[in-house]
Amino acid sequence: MNIFNQLIFYYLIRDSVYGKKNFDIYEILSKIYSNKKYRLKEFEKFTNESHELVANKLIEINEGGMFGETLANLSDKAHDLIKKCNIKQIQSKPRSDIVFPNDILEKPLFFNAEDKASIEMMTRSLEEENFKTIY
Repeated sequence: MNIFNQLIFYYLIRDSVYGKKNFDIYEILSKIYSNKKYRLKEFEKFTNESHELVANKLIEINEGGMFGETLANLSDKAHDLIKKCNIKQIQSKPRSDIVFPNDILEKPLFFNAEDKASIEMMTRSLEEENFKTIY
C-alpha cells in the first residue's frame, strides 16, 4: 500500500477511534493532496470503487450523504485489524452545556399590545400578495 493510501487509512482509523462512523472521502483527500488534479483522480477511484482500500475491503463506500457527498466507513475487516492492534475507541464525556431540541419546552409568548400589533403587521407584510406590493 502506498504512503498516500496509508495516510487515508490512518485518518479513517484516527477518526473512528474518536467515535466517528461516516467519513467524507473528499474532505480526507483534501487533507492529503494539495494538488486538485491528484485529489480528483483519487476521488474518482473511490466513487467507482476501484480504490485499493475499497478493493481490499478495508472501507465501504456509502453514496449520498446529506449534501450528496461520498461517504465511507471502516469495514468489519478494518475493525478486526484495529482490535488486533489493541486500539480502543475513546469514549468522550457528554457535554453538560448542550441543550437538545427535545429538552426544550414550548412556552407561549406574551407581548404588550404595541409589540403584538407590530408583529402582526410584519406577519401580514410577508404574505405573498402584500410582500409583492411592498417590494
